[in-house]
Amino acid sequence: MKKVIILLFSVSLFLSNDAVADEESEIKYLTKRDGNRIYHFRVIINGKNLDVIDGQFYNSISKWGKNCVTNENANSEALQLINNKLKDGYIETEFKESKENTYEIYDKAKYHFNGRFFPKNLDEKQAFVHTGMYVGWLAENDMFNKEWSKLLKAEIKKFKKRKLKGSDLYKSFDGALSVNELNELGNKFSLEYFDFDTGDYMLDYDSILVKKLPTMYHVEDTWENYFKMKHVIDKRFKEWKEKNLKANWFLRLVEYGKDDKRKLVVSNLEENIELERRMKRKIEIESLKVLRLEH
Repeated sequence: MKKVIILLFSVSLFLSNDAVADEESEIKYLTKRDGNRIYHFRVIINGKNLDVIDGQFYNSISKWGKNCVTNENANSEALQLINNKLKDGYIETEFKESKENTYEIYDKAKYHFNGRFFPKNLDEKQAFVHTGMYVGWLAENDMFNKEWSKLLKAEIKKFKKRKLKGSDLYKSFDGALSVNELNELGNKFSLEYFDFDTGDYMLDYDSILVKKLPTMYHVEDTWENYFKMKHVIDKRFKEWKEKNLKANWFLRLVEYGKDDKRKLVVSNLEENIELERRMKRKIEIESLKVLRLEH
């Protein structure tokens, strides 16, 4: 298959001294498209510090940083990294932040049991329940990638036989769910549905299981509760797939339509639908925050 390279890359001139560099960061961004795979690479220079984000859309992401002692060293090392990527077929382009090139961690249990809202009288295991329910659904639907499906083979098998709960499956990989454990389908759906800031999972969890309980951490870790959430997630997943089929149809219409006016009408229709969805979601989130504060 012929390699098609698409790149999004933003470049500003590297700063010449540490004093100025401390005031603003420099970003260099490269991407490469190979078939349906999109790879991304970002270097951020902030004075003497170098941060690197590297990965593949809906597949993996890694982040690391380094103190290079001087801004000159940071620039030099960044250029070397960039040149290696350019030799590998990457192209420079303007950086536009998105979940695909930024998002790494969906949730960690320690965010909760170490958090100030976690009830002191509850067992730590309750911090694994809400995401454990979702992890169970992911296992049920084979949405872990090949590597993690192999590593968790025994645990996933036990879960499907109802001999191991989702929270225990979640614990088996240290209670940390990230982009790196899931396959492409799992990440595409999770980035939209399971994002705690913009997705609907916690709203569904609250309305189906939390209800009048003191906190979300008081939900019982039972199979009955899992099946209640499974029913809702199955429905959300079906809706998500149908929406994406329609979106793909709109995209084809925009791409192949001969009439510019027709393209504009279709594009605006999608934008209005998405705007309406986001406004509704914002109202729901604010309402949920108020309710939790009241409790």
